[in-house]
Formats: sequence, C-alpha cells, structure tokens
Amino acid sequence: MTVGLHRLLTHRSFSTYKWLERALATLGALAFQDGVVNWVAVHRMHHADSDGDSDPHTPKDGFWRGHFLWLFATTPGWPMIR
Repeated sequence: MTVGLHRLLTHRSFSTYKWLERALATLGALAFQDGVVNWVAVHRMHHADSDGDSDPHTPKDGFWRGHFLWLFATTPGWPMIR
C-alpha cells in the first residue's frame, strides 16, 4: 500500500520498471481496499482537501471511518468515485 499505491501511483514520487509498477499495483489490489484506480483517485481527493468537508476519509470522522469504513460509503453526494 505505502510504496505501490501511495508513493508510486498516487504521488508519483519515484519511477521504476513497468513490471515492478504492475506488480506493486497488483499487490495493492490484493489488499482489498477497492480498485487501484479508485483508491488513487480517492487518495488524491483526500490530499486536495485534507480534513476539509470534501475529504473522503478525514480522521475527523473517527479512526475507523478514516482508515476503513470509507470503503463502504453509500451516502448520496459523498465524494466517491464509482
């Protein structure tokens, strides 16, 4: 999660071989935290408005919501990519 989805795909803080990028993305998908594209999009939204009203997983909503329950959000208008 940290190296593959967060640092590499979300922030593009480093580059690597395509085969390693794909392997890290696959491992991230196996973590069952939504699809890779959606995870990256939601995390970019989080950084765009950290702890604000449109932050999809702000810790202000509690520990479990901030780290896990955001995956199951179904509130209409809640900023999720679906």
